[in-house]
Amino acid sequence: MKKRMTKDLKFFLFVAFWCSVTAFSQDLSVKYSFIKNGLSIKDYNLDIQKDHSLFYDSEYCLDNINIKSQLIILKDNSSEIKVLDKAGDVSVSTRKQIQLNWRMINETKIIENYTCQKAEVIYGNKKWIVWFTNDLPFQDGPFVFKGLPGLILVAESEQYKFELLEINKSLNKQCSIKQEGRKELSYDKYQSLFDNITNKNNNLLNSISNLGLKLETDFRSMSEKETKNNAIRELL
Repeated sequence: MKKRMTKDLKFFLFVAFWCSVTAFSQDLSVKYSFIKNGLSIKDYNLDIQKDHSLFYDSEYCLDNINIKSQLIILKDNSSEIKVLDKAGDVSVSTRKQIQLNWRMINETKIIENYTCQKAEVIYGNKKWIVWFTNDLPFQDGPFVFKGLPGLILVAESEQYKFELLEINKSLNKQCSIKQEGRKELSYDKYQSLFDNITNKNNNLLNSISNLGLKLETDFRSMSEKETKNNAIRELL
């Protein structure tokens, strides 16, 4: 009788373990709100797949959006991220080394019914506080953040914040993000490229404003949208 109970228990534990592994080996899609100075800027998706993840504008796959962020962050198990972006009609890509020295904090709280633990890291000369949950054992999170034992639900610095909106256990199969055929740039050249574009847009807006043209309102609206898109680039 004891031997049979032992066998049954082993079988039950094996099935439970297999089910948990299977459940968390599936794809996961997470949506975050990107906040700057207390104001919501944009929503971003994190699509977690078997060997990599993609972090991108939630509007990226919508055809009716005039100005949307083209920036996509690809993360895998390496110490670098791959950045996909678009400058005008040219699709570009670059790579950046990422070093995240996490410091675990013995503090917990509940976020959306998940028990979360606190951790800290310095990135981009900013101190970031994050809350991650072991209930979702994906070593990933918003933006460049990864490498903790569970999914990051919230990440915030003094000025910026990524806040969980929703979690879906299936990806948007209709949204295809092309990685091939992009012009490869060094990270320094990539930064210079978008700094120049931002400066040109600002100069054009100032010129239109000085001329008193009626185009100013429309162009300012477009410029504000582009500023929102650039906010995520500023953090890189």
